[in-house]
Amino acid sequence: MKRLLIAIALILTGTIGVAAQTRATAGSSDEETKLMALNGLREAEPAVAVPQIEKVLASDASLNLKRRALGILEDIDSAAAHEVLVKIARGQSNPGLQADAIRHLGDSGGTDSMATLAEIYGTSASAEIKKSILRAFGNADDKSHVLDVAKNEKDPALRVEAVRQLGNMDAVNELLQLYGAETSTEMKGQILRALGNCDAADQLGQILQKEGSVDLRVAAVRALGNVDSGRASEILSAQYDKEKDASVRQAILRAFANQDNVKALIAVARKETDTELKKYAVRQLSNMDSKEATDYLMEILNK
Repeated sequence: MKRLLIAIALILTGTIGVAAQTRATAGSSDEETKLMALNGLREAEPAVAVPQIEKVLASDASLNLKRRALGILEDIDSAAAHEVLVKIARGQSNPGLQADAIRHLGDSGGTDSMATLAEIYGTSASAEIKKSILRAFGNADDKSHVLDVAKNEKDPALRVEAVRQLGNMDAVNELLQLYGAETSTEMKGQILRALGNCDAADQLGQILQKEGSVDLRVAAVRALGNVDSGRASEILSAQYDKEKDASVRQAILRAFANQDNVKALIAVARKETDTELKKYAVRQLSNMDSKEATDYLMEILNK
């Protein structure tokens, strides 16, 4: 094992000898050799592996090699390995690897890692790094830190990213909490979209019934249209029957089309008295690959 580790160190530091390098047919061959050497460090003791990985990270090795080294570092269960990862995540070394280190901390999911990421978020001036941290929180299913950003962040783009991550985590309660406190129509629309990603049909239906803003009702309908469930279709059908605004009703017809809900569109086309809405329903049916839709269109032609 000792001889193997010495060989690995020589390969990674490039001191194996000029003759060996001359025999390499291309730079890619040398890269592959170093990647294999790096993988060998997985079996080494942390006291041996971590300093060697640090040397690779501090060298002029390719970005691909450094990223692989970082991935191995994440898998090493030692305080020293974690410390190196945190140092890079803070941007204190290897700025080009900062986002990768942040992702690895998120993958680890530990309480200490989450606290570190929150600290970096609070001190960073980079919107891109902050987005990386939000995605890391999302990967770790850390709803509390993401909710805090969604509530308190001043940058609208970062708030949108936080809302998106809450949607990816199926954080329905947190999104509803945000919706109730939000004053921006645009941000409320983003929250509704995130609720759609959560397949939160009943919650979207409740908002649809109570929301006074036509624009937000349309947004709620669009979100429901992306929910592939019978319950979402039921809610949309019930809303169509009582909805007064034509733009919301048209959005419901478009949502039916997104769901391939031929029956609902035919039902509307048969009973709708508004000429424009009836034509819109028929137009949606004409774009659908469905025998039932075709039969109804033939019925119209044969009248």
